Amino acid sequence: MQVYGGSGAADTAVSTTGLDVWLYSKPFGEDVAGGGVYYLSSCSPGRITRLALADVRGHGTQVAEIANRLLGLMQRHIDHIDQGRLVTSVNQEFVSVGDASTFATGIIATYFIPTGALTLTNAGHPAPLRYDFQTGEWRSIETPPVERTLATPEILESQVRQIADVQTRPPRAATTSRAARRLATRSAEAFADLVRSDGLLELLATSTPYTRLGALNIGNRPVKRAGTGQPGLESLRAIPWVLCWTQTRYLAHAWLGVGTAWQAVREAPGERARLLRACRRDPFLRSYLRQLRFTLAKTAPAIWSEYTRDAPPNVRSTLRRLEEERRDALDFAVQLTGGQLLEDRRWLSESIHYRAPMINPLNLMQVALLDRSRLNRTEELLFRETVTGIAAGMLTTG
Repeated sequence: MQVYGGSGAADTAVSTTGLDVWLYSKPFGEDVAGGGVYYLSSCSPGRITRLALADVRGHGTQVAEIANRLLGLMQRHIDHIDQGRLVTSVNQEFVSVGDASTFATGIIATYFIPTGALTLTNAGHPAPLRYDFQTGEWRSIETPPVERTLATPEILESQVRQIADVQTRPPRAATTSRAARRLATRSAEAFADLVRSDGLLELLATSTPYTRLGALNIGNRPVKRAGTGQPGLESLRAIPWVLCWTQTRYLAHAWLGVGTAWQAVREAPGERARLLRACRRDPFLRSYLRQLRFTLAKTAPAIWSEYTRDAPPNVRSTLRRLEEERRDALDFAVQLTGGQLLEDRRWLSESIHYRAPMINPLNLMQVALLDRSRLNRTEELLFRETVTGIAAGMLTTG
C-alpha cells in the first residue's frame, strides 16, 4: 500500500500494477510548492490504482496543508474500489476549511485492474484526453447522455465488444507526421504574434468579463500573477484567459493561430497536398481536427459582436484580425475533413443547436452588466449567475 505525490516540482515516471504514469509539475517562479497537487496510490493487493489531480488556490506553503489533507484522504480510501466515497470526503473536507472555492478544479480517477475499468470524476478541468487504440486517435473523454450510450441492449453489446476487441488486439501507436509538426510550429508562432499584438489586452479588458473576475473572485487564483512585473498578457493566468473567451462564446483561445498557419499552407506549393495525405495517416492530426471542429461549432460570432459593439476604435484592427483568423480556421477544418463541422456527430450538433437559445439571454444580460461601471450586491449576484449559466450551457468553465 503506497501513495506517491505532493505539490512540488516533478518530472518523473511511476509504474504500478497495470499502469505506467508520467508526471510533470512545475511550481510558479521560485516556489518550492505550487498550486498543482498530484497523488498516485496503489492498494496493498495491487488491484486498485488511483490518480488525483487538483489545481489549488494559492502557491507555496499555503498549499502544503491542502496537499496533506488530500494525502490523508487518499490513504483513508486506498482500498475502496468505489471512488464516490473519496470524492464525497474531498468535498466535505475542503468546504470545512471555510473556503468552498479552495479546489477550483480537480480530477480523480480509479483504475480497477481485474476488469480494466477506469472511473473518472472531473470537477472543472478540461476534458482529459485518451488514446483510442482501435482508431489510433486521441480523443477527449466526453460524457454523452446515458440514454444515448446505453439506450438499447444492442448498443451496450456493441460497446462491450469494442472494448474487448481493443484489449485483445491493441494496435501500435502511430507517430505524428512532419506535416502536422510544421503546422503546429506555424500555429504557435502566429499565436504568439497575435497575443503580443497591440490592442488584444485592451480588447480583453473592454469586451470580456476580464475586469470583473478579480472583484468577484471567480476562479481558483487571482486573475493576474503576483510579482511578475509584466503589464501585459504575460501576467494573466491560463484559467481566466480561457474563461473570458468561453463566456463570450468566441473561443479564440482554441483556434488562435490556426488560421494563419493554414493560410501559409495554402500558399506553399505542394504543402496542402502533403497535409491532406497526413490527415489520412496521422491519428494525432485527425484527433486535433475533431476537437477543432467541435470548438468552431460552438463558436457564436453574433454573440461576440454584442460584447464588442462599443469596443474602443483603437482595437478595431484587432477585431478584424481575429475574425479573419476564425474564418481561416473554419476553412481549414472544412477543407481537410469535408462536409459539415459535426457531420460525424449529429447528436452533438443538435445538442449545440438546441442549447444556444437558452444561453443567448444570459450572454445579453452579462453584456448589459459589463457596460456598468460598478455593480451593486444584487448585480454582482446576477453576474455570477450569468457566468455559471453560460458555463453550464457551454459544458465548460474554462
